[in-house]
Amino acid sequence: MDLINDAFHCTFPIYEFARVRYTLVEKWYNPWRVKPNEMFHKRKLSGPSDRLVTAPNNDTLYSLSWLDLEHGPVEVTIPRIDGGRYWSVQFMDAMTNNFALSSRRTDGDGGMRLWLARSDWEGQTPADVRLVRAPSRDVWMLIRVLVTGPGDVAAGNAVQDGLKIAPVGKATVKYLTQGVNPPEKPDADTFLRVVNEMLLRNDGELLDEFEHDGASTAPAGTRREQRRERREERREARQERRDARRQLRWQDIGIGLPAAGTPTVSASWWPGASSTAQPLVAPPDAVARWEQRLRDMTRTLNDAAKRPWKEVNGWTYPPPELGKPNSACDTRAVLALWGLGALPQEEALYLTARKDDAGRDLSGTSSYRLTIPAKGVAAKAFWSISLYEVMPDGRLFFVKNAIDRYTISDRTNGLTRNPDGTIDIIVSAIRPDGALAANWLPAPGGSFQLMVRAYLPEQSAIEGTAPLPRIQAIGPAK
Repeated sequence: MDLINDAFHCTFPIYEFARVRYTLVEKWYNPWRVKPNEMFHKRKLSGPSDRLVTAPNNDTLYSLSWLDLEHGPVEVTIPRIDGGRYWSVQFMDAMTNNFALSSRRTDGDGGMRLWLARSDWEGQTPADVRLVRAPSRDVWMLIRVLVTGPGDVAAGNAVQDGLKIAPVGKATVKYLTQGVNPPEKPDADTFLRVVNEMLLRNDGELLDEFEHDGASTAPAGTRREQRRERREERREARQERRDARRQLRWQDIGIGLPAAGTPTVSASWWPGASSTAQPLVAPPDAVARWEQRLRDMTRTLNDAAKRPWKEVNGWTYPPPELGKPNSACDTRAVLALWGLGALPQEEALYLTARKDDAGRDLSGTSSYRLTIPAKGVAAKAFWSISLYEVMPDGRLFFVKNAIDRYTISDRTNGLTRNPDGTIDIIVSAIRPDGALAANWLPAPGGSFQLMVRAYLPEQSAIEGTAPLPRIQAIGPAK
């Protein structure tokens, strides 16, 4: 077995989790900096300037918090959200597992209180509080609130204002900071320092077996669903045992908790700490082995993200375990690269396309027509088609354009329909003439990628039998 390659795929998600957390919690010059266990609200839809997390959507407002559960539970209040507006509250551990989810699908209009607590917490919750047990000390809470467009943003902001978070029983708490700034392209020494620090912060829970009391915040389902959940729990238990065995093997290549007597991190506290934590330092020979491989492994991961698991009409489907707790390391690593924070497929389906229906790479040198079925994409909540430029490392971001349009969706006003109800979207670097100018999705001059999002997808969409738009090249951009 190639231990370094195995370890890279399992720890790359931990590194990406640490990188995003550091940027939003630790960087003093970040205007969006947020303290642990406090809420940050993004008050407008994402656009080209939003480049922290790959492949953001242009459909929902985001709210988030970085929870630190070391000092006890944290209470999250979800307000009542009327009018059928889509919402979701997603909880990810430091391995980027979605270990709990509450949404319109699972909890209707909301109106509830949740307590997030570590798996070994032994306290009692009030009768009207739902307890969610977290596999790790560090938790990323990511919230989505749908808006129908710019005119609906204020109403979405009002929903955000109703979201609350507070530590339970602790008025003031000091939090352990991260000691290493994780860059987007780390060298081997930095990569190992960051990963080892996260393992140490979480007491090794990231690779140990843990309880699954909080694997879902939804109420129990039908007998068939319960049998499916038991099968899923057995699969997760097998994955956990494999992860625990990995931890022992990886210590020889510089990853794992310290042996007795090895120096560990020194405490430094948020906010305004003058000292920084000194995480574990991997042995020089281990660093050298990683340095020889890190760039190639990152390139291989980028290539793996481009390979389709299943393809329908040119659209690539993700693996069905995407976004589920304890999915395979390879799956989590690909997700951390191109879709960190993605939801499981019963909540949201993400389909990507890099080529047209003739197998040619998508490029702004050509123009394309996508014909949307008259009934749209098969989704119960909403659907959208977004365009991203592809960065050299595989990350996806919106591209600035003349009309500030990054997505076309079931909420886009003024689209021109064909007599049969279908919609022809024109993807091009040049604005089309005539009535189709209303259906223009601007493209950059170079390569790009398209993504279909179907929130609360119909079963036909999940199975790949629902109609999807073909991507037809209609000539050079002009």
